Amino acid sequence: MFGLVEPEGLKTLEAMGFEREAARAALAANKGDVAAAAQALSQPSVEDQCRTLAARLWRADAVSAAEVATFLGAVAARPRDQRHTIILLGGSAPLQTALRSGNNAGVELLVEAGYRRHDAATLALTRADPARLYAAKSALDAARTASPGRVGRDKALRGQASRDARAAAAASFASVHEPRGGAVLAFADGSGAKFATRRFDGDDTLDRVVRFLATCEVGCPPDGDGWRVVTETTPPLFWCDGWVLRDKTTRDEQTFSVTDAPRTLQALKLWPSAVLVVESADDDVVLTKSRPVTRPSPGHRLGPKPKPSDLFKRVTARHETGPTLGGADKPRGKVALSADKVPGLGRLLAMGFPEAKARDALRRAKGDVNAAVAALL
Repeated sequence: MFGLVEPEGLKTLEAMGFEREAARAALAANKGDVAAAAQALSQPSVEDQCRTLAARLWRADAVSAAEVATFLGAVAARPRDQRHTIILLGGSAPLQTALRSGNNAGVELLVEAGYRRHDAATLALTRADPARLYAAKSALDAARTASPGRVGRDKALRGQASRDARAAAAASFASVHEPRGGAVLAFADGSGAKFATRRFDGDDTLDRVVRFLATCEVGCPPDGDGWRVVTETTPPLFWCDGWVLRDKTTRDEQTFSVTDAPRTLQALKLWPSAVLVVESADDDVVLTKSRPVTRPSPGHRLGPKPKPSDLFKRVTARHETGPTLGGADKPRGKVALSADKVPGLGRLLAMGFPEAKARDALRRAKGDVNAAVAALL
């Protein structure tokens, strides 16, 4: 992208055969140290390590592998349960026996899942990482069905992995509080029907938006359709390959990809407000058809109700700072008034309200734009 300074050493890592985005993330994680970044890139990923250990555990003892898979599922569901934070490796209990199977493959798998060796006989989980837990659990599930000719079961497994990834994404967003200010993002389906609105901080990343979408009951891809954990970045991110995510706020439409997930909303020009459209990557799938769409009532609004004056300021600021269209001198997204439009209608249209409803609101408010905005919200 023009105007951005590439990290030093990026070309060196690319010349060594590493992918550009992975090299960029490794340099960032290692504070620009090219040698350390190259070493990190040469190491197997968390997912690869989990797959290797899961296969070793299943080959050693299928019952032990199933025991460890059940335990990881319980940890993912209740990571703060004290029964999961400290694991003793000694003894003859089913879990301890399972962990020692395959030459301690279960122990090594728990380490990859986020546990740390407290001492020679104890593992401790100080902070649960949903992405690592998901990688370990899905690796065990994949190893269980990794045999030729099981296309149907593999598809079911991918669906389960997608559901697990979406559940992990939603769980990681559960404790995130909505800020009182910041960027206002509205979310719509392919038909333009809005299904959610939420505020985000300007320095929040697109990954935070993806995690919010995982909590939405309508408008986003089904559980089993392409949700995954991106472990190549530090920290890991969530993404869904089953959708096409676009910013259609203005004519400068942009389509986002997984490489945009670590970027901030300000860098993506989604501040102070934007309308994101979520469409299925499959043209035959309508995301909102599987569940009935219910319009949120005023009592279920996400966050405090914005003041009309605040909305005017955000829209005006966006128009004044945005790039021009085709070299024109008019501000970005400025709605031109015509003879048949009543005063104030252009401002309401610029805020994203439908023209028919905006006209009606202005008529009922007797031309008072603030009162019309309040009625439309």
